[in-house]
Amino acid sequence: MDLTVWILFSGSVMAISAGLIWSHFRTWKSAQRRDLEPRELGFLQRQFRRRMQTSSMLLLLGGAILAGYWVPRERPSLYVFYWCGVFLWTIWIMLLAVGDAVLSRLYLRAEVRQRQIDQARAQAELHRTTLSKRNGKSKTPPNS
Repeated sequence: MDLTVWILFSGSVMAISAGLIWSHFRTWKSAQRRDLEPRELGFLQRQFRRRMQTSSMLLLLGGAILAGYWVPRERPSLYVFYWCGVFLWTIWIMLLAVGDAVLSRLYLRAEVRQRQIDQARAQAELHRTTLSKRNGKSKTPPNS
């Protein structure tokens, strides 16, 4: 294969990775400026670290793919060992990405559940207040 193809492919991987890293930094800086609960900020910080690790490894993978062009094919054991390592590295990056997706989904599911509980509590309180006013047991004096 021509060196140009190697450069284009690995360069694309590296460019995508650099874009992801930049996006993670922007998102993290934006989260730091907002007034968030400590639990949410902690989750976002852990998510930032996970995503930075994965994106940085992807950047290095792009470099490893380009470096693979110069691995001598005349030494088959070295060639196979190198590309098996790159393959395993790729699998590891995919596992990190899946782990991040699973953790994000679990966190968001817990957040939705908590909001539903809070909403149910608020509705129950509203219902109790409405019933007490209908029954004439309002807690506020009638001449207020």
